[in-house]
Amino acid sequence: MRQVIEDLLVEDLREKEGFYVRFYNLSRQSAAIIFPRILDAVLKHPGWQVCDRCPQQNLGCPIWENKLRLEGSEANRTTRERLTDLLELCELNEMHLPVRQLLLLVANSLLGHPDAKDKLLTCQQVPKIVELGKTSLASIYRNIFGENFSGRRRESTAVFKVLRSFCIGTETSNQIDNILIFGADDPELQPYYQQLVLSDPYYGADANYQAQQRAYLEGEFVGNRSDFLSVLQSQRQRLFFTLPNDRVADLSLWNLTVFQYAGEYLSDVYRVLKEGKKVSKQILVRIVRGLNRIFTGFLVNNQDELILATSGSYSQAKISRVYEESISVTKKRGESVSIELDKNQRQASLIVHLSPKLEAIYLNLTLTRYEYLSRVAEGSLPSSFSQECYEDVLAFKTQVLKQLANRKQLEGEEEDTEYSMNIRLLEVNNDGIASPRSLEIYL
Repeated sequence: MRQVIEDLLVEDLREKEGFYVRFYNLSRQSAAIIFPRILDAVLKHPGWQVCDRCPQQNLGCPIWENKLRLEGSEANRTTRERLTDLLELCELNEMHLPVRQLLLLVANSLLGHPDAKDKLLTCQQVPKIVELGKTSLASIYRNIFGENFSGRRRESTAVFKVLRSFCIGTETSNQIDNILIFGADDPELQPYYQQLVLSDPYYGADANYQAQQRAYLEGEFVGNRSDFLSVLQSQRQRLFFTLPNDRVADLSLWNLTVFQYAGEYLSDVYRVLKEGKKVSKQILVRIVRGLNRIFTGFLVNNQDELILATSGSYSQAKISRVYEESISVTKKRGESVSIELDKNQRQASLIVHLSPKLEAIYLNLTLTRYEYLSRVAEGSLPSSFSQECYEDVLAFKTQVLKQLANRKQLEGEEEDTEYSMNIRLLEVNNDGIASPRSLEIYL
């Protein structure tokens, strides 16, 4: 039986003929499937019925408030949806969270408070917290990122470390900050301020926030300036989870994270592929444009073909002027570039086909790589976002060049260099379109 279980694990199978055992590998289960089940198991536990007899339920109990916001009712459904989306993005970015970490996340979301014993509220502590006006520090939107714990404790807890990698709260946009800071007085921003801040007197426009906001605007700020910045950070975190779906586009929700293309990656790439559909051409050509800029080292705008270039003898040079070949993005004589699910149907991948007779080359499109390629396509320098991603893409380029050499050998393409050698150099015109120019050298 031990050997059977090992075989099921290694071969990634659930059952084996002739044995009455079924093997569930939880590390293979999507967080988008597991986490809602955990939430339902906790939030629908019969123990909550005791709260119906508690007078604090109607007097501002933060534990009860956090429970309502996690339940996913019509008014609060975005909190549950966005938290599930973040966890799914973590999985797609190769950051797996075990069930025990998800349970820890749910418990802290409900009970977290920096002034509570062990940083987790009990029912006995709630009246004092409410009396002192510190309920906002129990905000579920802070607790999701472990703000109730010390920095060292957060960094040593996997689920908080992973979720904080999105930098929600520290990343922002001018539009969001203008609403939070100036929205009460600016006539153009007042509708946003009313809908997004004043409508939530519990964790939004509470007395503490409004007092610090007024002091900041009137130049009478007393105390530590970091206190106001901390409150502002909490409001950005709250907005990420509460921003209505009809405001996501015009207020650029994902600008509140370091992954500005994360929403597109999840809904327009991964979920589209899981439904058996094709990724839009607009997304594909942007990724190809990003690849071309890294492959060549030039700010090229070619997006209908994948340009393969080297420095002459080194494929991973930062600037590659020697043109080797172009691979058609659309299917053409066995060539193609596409975004599809990998062989295990679990991850989006960029796939390059050079010939029906040769194996395709795969680049695993994690969230970080997708963000990187999209940023480069829109103008960021190839080495400014992630050195690791840069090296991964150049390694992918080397794989494609090796397969190109195999195709030439398979098709019997050999250059006659007895009397001359033809070198093709890349030239980029004013529109950013790169094309080869032949240079013949006589020997």
